Amino acid sequence: MTTITINGISIDPTAPKRVLAALALDNTTAKDSDYIIVQVKRPLDKTQRKALAKAGANIIESVPGNAYICHFPKADLAKVRALPLVSWADLYPKIVKISPSLREVEARPGGVTAAVAVMDTIGKLDATRKTVDVVLHRDVNPKRAAKRIAEAAHLPQSRVTILRGKVRLVVKERRLNDLAALDEVRHIEEVLPRKLLNAIARQVLRLPTGATPPGGEGEGEIVAVADTGFDAGSRTNVHPAFKGRVKKLYALGRPGRKDDPDGHGTHVAGSVLGDGLSGTEGAVRGTAPKAKLVLQSVLDNSDGLGGLPDDLNDLFDPPYARDKARIHTNSWGSTGNFGVYDQQAHEVDQFVHQHRDMLICFAAGNEGVDRNANGQIDPNTVTPPGTAKNCLTVGACENNRPTKTLTYGEGWPSDFPANPISADMVANNPEGMVAFSSRGPTNDGRIKPDVVAPGTFILSTRSRATESQGWGLSSDPLYMFDGGTSMATPLVAGCVANVRAFLRTSHGNAKPTAALLKALIINGARDLTGQYVPSETGGIPNNNEGFGRVDVQSVVGPYPAGETVTFFDEETALDTGETEQRVLTVAASSTGLKATLVWTDPPGEGLQSDLDLIVKAGGLERHGNMPAGSADFDRANNVEQVVWKNVPAGSVTVAVAAHKVTLEPQKFALVVRVQ
Repeated sequence: MTTITINGISIDPTAPKRVLAALALDNTTAKDSDYIIVQVKRPLDKTQRKALAKAGANIIESVPGNAYICHFPKADLAKVRALPLVSWADLYPKIVKISPSLREVEARPGGVTAAVAVMDTIGKLDATRKTVDVVLHRDVNPKRAAKRIAEAAHLPQSRVTILRGKVRLVVKERRLNDLAALDEVRHIEEVLPRKLLNAIARQVLRLPTGATPPGGEGEGEIVAVADTGFDAGSRTNVHPAFKGRVKKLYALGRPGRKDDPDGHGTHVAGSVLGDGLSGTEGAVRGTAPKAKLVLQSVLDNSDGLGGLPDDLNDLFDPPYARDKARIHTNSWGSTGNFGVYDQQAHEVDQFVHQHRDMLICFAAGNEGVDRNANGQIDPNTVTPPGTAKNCLTVGACENNRPTKTLTYGEGWPSDFPANPISADMVANNPEGMVAFSSRGPTNDGRIKPDVVAPGTFILSTRSRATESQGWGLSSDPLYMFDGGTSMATPLVAGCVANVRAFLRTSHGNAKPTAALLKALIINGARDLTGQYVPSETGGIPNNNEGFGRVDVQSVVGPYPAGETVTFFDEETALDTGETEQRVLTVAASSTGLKATLVWTDPPGEGLQSDLDLIVKAGGLERHGNMPAGSADFDRANNVEQVVWKNVPAGSVTVAVAAHKVTLEPQKFALVVRVQ
């Protein structure tokens, strides 16, 4: 007899009676449901279907495994089971109604394993909210079912959306079983974002979707990009992905020339805010597709970056002062002097310190290499100015494009000569680091990069003035694939634009500081699990991924039920020896606390101000960036974080103490997440 699969869950009618009983598939009658599943010995012909209907079972649909879902308003199953064509019949099983993804169980065929695993989770769901589609049996009227569905979900009927053949709602996970108990329900599935082509990276970064997503896709934000140029060099004759959103172009490297013969700058700009619709590739969007662009072309006539000013303050100031840009992204760096805090880094810190609402992003670099062929990437390869304290430095995790089968050994055989790196594909696991992504620490022991984002086979806009094909053309010559921390960084810059717009529109913070934006991005980041044994990442924070992979939804919401995010934006300043503390209450149902402290340190090598993050709960104390139980404090970083899983319930104190302040009382941003 063939295994029956419904909703990704397999059941085997030949399983032992005890197993079928555990799955509630040992019913003698159908008095408890109007729907049954009937497995037959072979496909039914017209006569056989009539025979089945005569026995009271009207076919609604077929399912894999020579089976049918039938409407059966009668109680006596014996007549159906007695038909020669029927090999097995029972009530439509509740076990198949809740999708495995909602149970965090892998759906896999081949017997009752998956079904039993799902059954084992019944009653263990929590109050986390999920957007789901309650899919109805095909003969059910959704309007009539909506009331019962709302009642089962403990929601007013106005909170459910009636669609064709289904009802959509946001429901607590613990109510899923109540919904599954409704007879008219075929199955329940999680509503996931539709996959757009550049949305492969967007999905990894969890950009919210919907008619009016939190952050508004960066609308109202102006992002400055310093790179090789822009498309054909015009604000009016533009690549279609940027129509109406190019605010200003600067020619810094070639007098009067703003175009992009290299192709790098246009690809970077598209990853920030492109909004393209390709006839062959579909929608290709950056992470902030409603933001506006200011681009500074720094490509010179020798194909170098001679347009970069000697003092980087002169790079950042014009877009800030003239164009109101408050996010500046840079996918370039100085190679050969890794980890150093040089004058470029000083200038970055200087500008942010003097213009506290400008967040500057820098790529960590593509200098990761396994020189000693031990299968592990060497440390200390972050390129300046990404070594600055006050910028957001971005490394690269892999993208999720497993059809791109390039391996590290094929692409860079001398850099990655040993497994597990050499044979690994470069874009098949977003939980893994890109091998060539530069690692920290900086020479003064600071954690870099700060965060990571996808950086392999990123699909974005292609300059109409270039012959470059990047890592490969797409089916549409207006778009191409490329890779590197150069690609990860603009994706993060667009994420920052979403966060900044969210703060403006939802919290009334018209001038959020760079420290707050950085703290929110870092606090929302998710720890990578890694892809090798031992893991190439480690627990956060670390010098491979920093504080993790950017997760926009964790910042702007919607948050899971019971999760709160509170933040404080340079509200006070502390001098040496001073402490500010906040007391909050953690419920017994909470699973953890995550606090992130960021301050814009005055320019200079090493910390000019040294603040400490201290969290106290249940008679215990945790210190920023230190392992649990350590009495030590971080003396190197101006980003500190405490992640406290299973934090004791009750009163929790989050304190910021000034260990050292060199120049003037130090302001700071603090973000506290209670899960």
